[in-house]
Amino acid sequence: MLCLFDATTLESKGTLTLSTPIPRIQGVSFDPASRRFAVAADNPARTIGYIYFVSLDGEVVGPTYTVPQTGELEGLDFTQGYIGYVIQPFDYVYFLFSIQAAGSGFYPASQVEVDGVAQPTRYENGELLEAIVPASALQTFGQAHVTVVNPPPGGGTSSALPFTVTQSDL
Repeated sequence: MLCLFDATTLESKGTLTLSTPIPRIQGVSFDPASRRFAVAADNPARTIGYIYFVSLDGEVVGPTYTVPQTGELEGLDFTQGYIGYVIQPFDYVYFLFSIQAAGSGFYPASQVEVDGVAQPTRYENGELLEAIVPASALQTFGQAHVTVVNPPPGGGTSSALPFTVTQSDL
């Protein structure tokens, strides 16, 4: 269950019952554009962190991304469409970007690749996939290429679609 508050007034907005419990929640942040929450949690040893998505009706998806940790997973921000988080004690901010691939003929085993490197991919349906891409996968500014790989038999790699990575993105 999540307790909801107005960030400006701190007025209680009630609770949100989760479809699946998320143990050891460390942070919650809301993205108004996608109308969902990002929720960070860690394991008891604080060696692995998890990022989940939660819809406004409490549907939990994930973990959509697994984070190797060396300490506390803190400082979650999902207010600008990307996910930013800090792993203590290093105070370095890590960034994750969500890429949605729309098309047709996708399968649960379909994989989104950025510049030929497979990214954690979530199957939405036969026409939509979502990949969580760490900023470290976008090594340079300029063009990156997104493809979708569908499994055999009859699968293969889609044509690449370019997108531009600018300094403001990273």
